[in-house]
Amino acid sequence: MESEFPMPAMLTTDTTYPHIHPAKLNVHWPTSMPPFDQTMGKFTKWSNKLEIFLQQSRLDHYIFVPKNKPSQLITEPSQSAKPVTHAKWLANNDLIVGIICAAISEAEKEGLLTDGSAKECYNNLKVRVQSEGSVKQVALICKALTTYAPISEPLETTAWKICDLVN
Repeated sequence: MESEFPMPAMLTTDTTYPHIHPAKLNVHWPTSMPPFDQTMGKFTKWSNKLEIFLQQSRLDHYIFVPKNKPSQLITEPSQSAKPVTHAKWLANNDLIVGIICAAISEAEKEGLLTDGSAKECYNNLKVRVQSEGSVKQVALICKALTTYAPISEPLETTAWKICDLVN
């Protein structure tokens, strides 16, 4: 005999992932702001704006997490164990990668890794920016200026150390 009352839905016991909802953008990336280009510099400023933008749509923990709480990073759930959660995660991840691509110049898009997670895409861009252009030049100048020249070392040796840093 069938019961008149519906059976309660099974509750998941997997607490390793927060409940992931498909994201709905509450704001739009400001079109008045030029896309990020490393020749213009200011990656940190652009990155801060990206973080605020993602916070407004509750997508920031796909890339940014407090240093003292690394467990808050929303990583890719198992497709076989959590297929619905995985599908929502993929949709949100692809949205963030699209936001990053829309907020950078065409030159920055070249060679950017976009087929992994949004965090990997962001980190790839960050590493590229920090290893090239004016950011790298400033870092090299700082290293060169802080190179210690002991009195016992010939000046020529110290000069070569500085030249090696710049090259």
